[in-house]
Amino acid sequence: GCLETLATDTALARLVSEKLGRPLTVAEVAAEISRRPGDFQHELRVVTEYLAVAIAAVINIFNPTALFVHGEILACSAERFARVLERVKQRTLTASLADCTIVATRSSKRQAAIAGIMHHLTNAWAPSIR
Repeated sequence: GCLETLATDTALARLVSEKLGRPLTVAEVAAEISRRPGDFQHELRVVTEYLAVAIAAVINIFNPTALFVHGEILACSAERFARVLERVKQRTLTASLADCTIVATRSSKRQAAIAGIMHHLTNAWAPSIR
């Protein structure tokens, strides 16, 4: 879909591959970015912007209490993920964002989905302690 072509590790790998003129895997792109972070600022900025738009849209439309972001390049770097979150704050309704916890995951997508379900069930079915 459209989101996958713009706001994922695969999208970043495609942009970096195009810049270098050769195909690279996500792992190879992560290694290149670690070795030469200054060389790929434009590509990182483009994917960061699209990811922030996508996260903000999910929060504004669905108003979740938790959002789990999975990725090897943007989500697994504290500095890069902080940039994504800063852009999300600029695009999200304040009240919706205040009620939502955004977490970068380092697990598989399946584990993230299960964690999200558990979080929802805990918040929806357990008594509120405040």
